[in-house]
Amino acid sequence: QVFRLTSKTNAKRFYDALQLSVIKELDQNWAFNGSYTLAFYRGDSDELLTRSFDNPRQNVYERGYLADDHRHTVKGQFYYLFDWGLSIGVTGQYVTGGPYSSLYLNDYDGDYTNRRAPRGKNTGEDLNDPSDDRQNRLPDLLTFNLRASFNFKPLTGVDVEIIGEVFNLLNAGAVTSVDNRVTEEGGFGDTLNYQTPFSANLGLRYRL
Repeated sequence: QVFRLTSKTNAKRFYDALQLSVIKELDQNWAFNGSYTLAFYRGDSDELLTRSFDNPRQNVYERGYLADDHRHTVKGQFYYLFDWGLSIGVTGQYVTGGPYSSLYLNDYDGDYTNRRAPRGKNTGEDLNDPSDDRQNRLPDLLTFNLRASFNFKPLTGVDVEIIGEVFNLLNAGAVTSVDNRVTEEGGFGDTLNYQTPFSANLGLRYRL
């Protein structure tokens, strides 16, 4: 085999999005900002170095929705700062699941690189009927994080701060990746990874 690094002029990515944002800050004690994003991300490859277009017979299937195509994203942040040194902040994010492809064995390279439907899709009952192809989508992700800190400076004059952080407050465990290989033994769609589980940090900071 001979590998040649080159650029394909027909390899492209397209990202189209509409974002609505709200920012509210009435005084120095509290603020809120939130956003909603409607996005479409499609193209021929997720990677900078790719196998796309290595097999010309597969070119018709290369273009589709890429792995980071999250159709809807909702984000929110809120914090409140008390005059006596306590501050509390909460962040939340809801993201719809991204697509994944159905890959079949390529006898030549011995890997699962063949497609029978466009990127991000699976074939329906009729292999020769593109109209019954269906999308493969991962589950939606919902995450809340919490941060609280207390600064002793208003009480003692010493700038010492205790900080506590909680990640994935609800301990959500949505699937983040699956097996996309279609094999005779089965296993297509089996879970490979989940959201990072609940975790917490506690810290102490001193400033001169």
